[in-house]
Amino acid sequence: MSSEMTPRLFHIIRNSDESGISGTGRVLDGVLWPNGKVTVQWRTDLDPLKAGFSSMTIFDSFAAFESIHISSHPTNNTEIIWVDDETAILSEELEKTKQQLKDTRKKFRDYKTINDDKELEIPTDDNKKE
Repeated sequence: MSSEMTPRLFHIIRNSDESGISGTGRVLDGVLWPNGKVTVQWRTDLDPLKAGFSSMTIFDSFAAFESIHISSHPTNNTEIIWVDDETAILSEELEKTKQQLKDTRKKFRDYKTINDDKELEIPTDDNKKE
């Protein structure tokens, strides 16, 4: 990772928990720093049904973190969710929606221009033609 890059945020989703300690769902939040180091914080104390204390850890690399907490527990079916990937997907969806809105507005303006001399009637159940 180059020093010009920005930190990448991620969280861990565990679909099962072979140890019975970390639980399932979103169990950890982390940051992959530009220098390659990783910091993580367990979300144990955020579970209102279970007493616990969150701990923070620093790893020398993502590979070290992954080796200890993901690869060594294959039955947990753990997912790594990169927040910036989620943000990129949401941004793409937002741009598509904006474009659809623009297209709809243009169609409406075109329709209105063509039909300026006519009264615009919005169909309802009362005025439907049978």
